[in-house]
Amino acid sequence: MYDRRWAAIRREGVEFVPFPLRFDQLPWPVFHFKPTSVITIDDLSEDAIRFFVLDTKRPGYGGKDGKERLRAELLRYHPDKFGARVLPYVLEVKEEREKVMEGAKRVTEVLYQLLKTLPAA
Repeated sequence: MYDRRWAAIRREGVEFVPFPLRFDQLPWPVFHFKPTSVITIDDLSEDAIRFFVLDTKRPGYGGKDGKERLRAELLRYHPDKFGARVLPYVLEVKEEREKVMEGAKRVTEVLYQLLKTLPAA
């Protein structure tokens, strides 16, 4: 689901993504176990992101080590790239765009911290 949502945002697939997007509609790198509620910035914790990104059972990451997975996610969430590739599709409301960029910044910071903690290959 996560990778399909990214492909749809990048318009690589046929899945329809309702534009403009809100914060809770973006594919954030966390498992969302509360289907009746929306994801919030508080859900983007270090533990939640680590659990999701380093999960070896997640589709599409077979054979990749932790550092490779973290680097792949950094390419998605780096604020400059994220701002250029994703922000144009976000609802044009200042508070919503700020929240989305805050989320991308938080994810990037966590990913960099996790990258520092993994042992060298």
